[in-house]
Amino acid sequence: GRYFYRSAVYDVRAREWRKSSPGFLGTGEFLITTPHGVVALSTTGNCRFDAKTEQWEKLPWEGPAIRQFGCDQSAVAYDSKRDCLWAFNTEVIRYDFKTGKAEQITTACQPKVKPWFLVRESICVPEADLVLSPVTVKAKDGWMGWAGWDLTAQKYLAVDLPRNDGGKLTPLALAGNSQHMALAYDAEFDVVLLNDMAHAAVWVMRLDRKTAKIADAE
Repeated sequence: GRYFYRSAVYDVRAREWRKSSPGFLGTGEFLITTPHGVVALSTTGNCRFDAKTEQWEKLPWEGPAIRQFGCDQSAVAYDSKRDCLWAFNTEVIRYDFKTGKAEQITTACQPKVKPWFLVRESICVPEADLVLSPVTVKAKDGWMGWAGWDLTAQKYLAVDLPRNDGGKLTPLALAGNSQHMALAYDAEFDVVLLNDMAHAAVWVMRLDRKTAKIADAE
């Protein structure tokens, strides 16, 4: 029953904002919801919100730290299939909740779009073993698609842009490279929800890894 925005917390039942509970570690944070509670990651430290005590607790973290968070230029996605976090900016870091250990993943390529890598609006689609990001990258054979991260092969991908039933690109796909698109994954219906503020529309997409056009990113 709470909504978090940086150091503030909105109590949905009480319908009021209040300052965050003690233990919050500071600015430059990235907030993400997990079964372990809301996790705040930042360059000053990582913490987890305990809903029972309503306190921020330091998140056990052994291994490489995330070096930077730059507004919309970084991404963190929770992978429910593996119970871990994937963080993307100048490097890729995987954090395992069970062990409390983080590891840096070596990648063959690192596609960069404008100043971004994968953007804040990226999501994990566990059924497709994929992190999806609404920025366009080039596939090795030349076509353009949304950026993706293969959770099993641990490499960057190009994923064919969203199309309608007739096979034409949607206005959402044609927009491209915009942080004005909020993505969410609905695990119950296995669909990706895309809030397209530029066109005042909400899109629903089912990502089928077997039939989707996917290739290695350039």
